[in-house]
Amino acid sequence: MKLQQSTRILMIIALVLAGGVYVVEIRGKSQQQEIQARQDRIFDVSQDDIQSLVIETGDRTLKIQRVGEDETDAITPWKMLEPMEYPANIARVNAVLNQLVNSQRIASNPNSGIRKLTISKSQLEDYGLVDPQDSIQIQLRDETTHRLVLGKSDFSGDAIYAMTNPPETLPENISILVISKTARDAISHPLYEWIMAKDSEDLLSPETPTETPTETPTETPTEVETEEVDTPET
Repeated sequence: MKLQQSTRILMIIALVLAGGVYVVEIRGKSQQQEIQARQDRIFDVSQDDIQSLVIETGDRTLKIQRVGEDETDAITPWKMLEPMEYPANIARVNAVLNQLVNSQRIASNPNSGIRKLTISKSQLEDYGLVDPQDSIQIQLRDETTHRLVLGKSDFSGDAIYAMTNPPETLPENISILVISKTARDAISHPLYEWIMAKDSEDLLSPETPTETPTETPTETPTEVETEEVDTPET
């Protein structure tokens, strides 16, 4: 009886240890999969290869094209084509491109970076990715295009859901991204801030041009001709 009881105790201990090993392995694999489901950059392209970008925000579309290799070629290497033709503000353009092609990881934070989620097609509306209002499209030297569409903010308010290169026909399972909200902040500036100002006067918004004061014509007095009246001689 003592032998059987000892055997049972050993079997219970073995089962407990096996269960613990299983839990540790499962948790380890889950954490590894979570880390693998992160990426450094939104698009794996060089910023120097980007030749044009189209930024859509609600009812406004900006079309910007590269016209030089660097800022020494002109006031700015970028030119706005729509909604008006004007040298584009290099700082604003670079801020957008940095969001697309630069690493989003922070060396001191192993959990930083761009998170990837897999959702079903029916969940797209919950993430604000059905007919999204905000998007960025870039075209490279070889005429390849990439598009990023922006959806709702996540529960923290510090990140937004996004999708890259959405296909015309969506599959049942879709991969989406969770990226920093600074991507939307970079494209949300008023129109006049996208213009490269030559001087401080050019910073005035072209959407609300100043009215040139009209001069009120002044009436010049007309000379009244007087007739000499002959007085009768007395």
